[in-house]
Amino acid sequence: MTNEDAFYKFMAYSGMLEKTRREGPRKALSEPEVVAGFHAFEAYYQDELLEDLKRPARPIDPEAFAPKPFTLSTEAAPEYLDRDGRREKFMSDLKLYNEGKLEQEERRELYFVLEKMFD
Repeated sequence: MTNEDAFYKFMAYSGMLEKTRREGPRKALSEPEVVAGFHAFEAYYQDELLEDLKRPARPIDPEAFAPKPFTLSTEAAPEYLDRDGRREKFMSDLKLYNEGKLEQEERRELYFVLEKMFD
């Protein structure tokens, strides 16, 4: 055994699976993957943890746990609108949406005309 942590992870994961299946046996037995399938994620993960026993543990990089410098956000704060402001924003967005909708309709009509012209 090269990596003891993998063995403890395997034991904890197997115990958690056993506990959830014991607490809800009808749900566990209603799933065919649990009853007869060995290609489910749970079985794969348990096999992978057993393989990790043979692999050496990954080295820990202490730089990854060093505190990161705090930076202030450069984004503008969200604008909170009252009822009239929300209505104005909605109406301007609706106007832009309808303009885009009109352009799409004109494009479709032009495409139809060009398609008929070249047939």
